[in-house]
Amino acid sequence: MKAHYKFTFILLAMVISQAATAQGTTAESLFAVGEQLYHKGKFQSSSDSLEKAAVLFEWQKNISGQIKSLHLVGDCKATLGDCEKAQAIIKRSLQLAKENFQPMSAEVAESFYYLARTCGCTRLHDEGIGYLKKSIELKRKLFGEGTEIAYDYNFIGYFFTNLGQARQRIALS
Repeated sequence: MKAHYKFTFILLAMVISQAATAQGTTAESLFAVGEQLYHKGKFQSSSDSLEKAAVLFEWQKNISGQIKSLHLVGDCKATLGDCEKAQAIIKRSLQLAKENFQPMSAEVAESFYYLARTCGCTRLHDEGIGYLKKSIELKRKLFGEGTEIAYDYNFIGYFFTNLGQARQRIALS
């Protein structure tokens, strides 16, 4: 059965790749369009474009591009309320990051961040806090204190607010 899925994926990737090439579309341009739609709040259209970009990135063996696309696809799905699908997509991106990059890499750190965001959708706040702690720890080591960590801190506040623990302090060291 797995061989059937693999063949279907390869066929789908070839069709999307040929259609994109015929239209002069690249994985990068599909990603850029999807990212713009994401920032405009057009999550379904964004997801559609980003899913195509992810397939093309995978076909090109551009794992970093594939992971970035999957992060935003997962976030779109979560925003649209498809929590289980969102979490499955982000878990796939984390698996790809762990298999293809060093344990201390931006791809792994961002995957933990986006996985935490899906926990907001599923209401698994304690689990989300754990993923954010992992993301923050990696980002501190990679980038130091700064803007890379700011989003993580903001989102951890969301979890504590929703847990009714807004005044509780978190020890992140």
